[in-house]
Amino acid sequence: MHDDVKEMNMHEEDKRKNPAYFSKLVSSFIERCAKRSSSETNIAMLTEDQTNQLLSSFWIQANQTDNTPFNYEAIGHSYSLTVLSSRLKNSSNDNIIQFFQLPLSLRSVALTPSEVLPASCQRSIFTLAMSMLAFAGKVCQITELSDLLRCFSSSKVSPHLRIGEDLQLYVRLQSDLGSYGSESDQEVAKSMLSYCRTKVGINDQRVLDVIASALSNFIEMGKDVLTKELTEMFTPEEMPLFGK
Repeated sequence: MHDDVKEMNMHEEDKRKNPAYFSKLVSSFIERCAKRSSSETNIAMLTEDQTNQLLSSFWIQANQTDNTPFNYEAIGHSYSLTVLSSRLKNSSNDNIIQFFQLPLSLRSVALTPSEVLPASCQRSIFTLAMSMLAFAGKVCQITELSDLLRCFSSSKVSPHLRIGEDLQLYVRLQSDLGSYGSESDQEVAKSMLSYCRTKVGINDQRVLDVIASALSNFIEMGKDVLTKELTEMFTPEEMPLFGK
């Protein structure tokens, strides 16, 4: 584990800039875990610490101001792979809460006016968060969650990213990717974020209730306590796998 972290930290700038490398690195890390796990399992069973480090890396990468649509796609796919490799419904209390707390926190970052993050980045973070929530909900068989999030899966939210039928995040390769982050794109993004704030405000409590009710069936924690935990901001590890 220490050797893996040391190797990963040797190329921090490459990991942050190159989405393909970032995604490949996550896959490589999980494959190494698989080799060290029981030969009876086909997918690696990540430890709680490994999962926390991966989720922290996604948080840090998603909050970079120079991300491109491809970066967000890589984060989304890496998150999905981590969900599958963590046996979500059999995870510890903290882990399963963090898998939902992370996208909920990213959603909050996306919808809070910022002087640091460009509007185009916030719009992409919002789309990423919706994809994460929907995918984790699917794995945990929270059918109603997918229904509540369906309105955010439409093509209107982001001209550069889309949520596929498999609830994964994809770059719209036919879109004008060169316009991403331009002045006109920023204005369109601001308008869309305003629309999303209104929509989220309408069903936000219902989303939290649905998630908390479902998770209370997997872990020994009351619904009210779970709701409180879910609304707290995600806190990354001090020494994440992928340093800033």
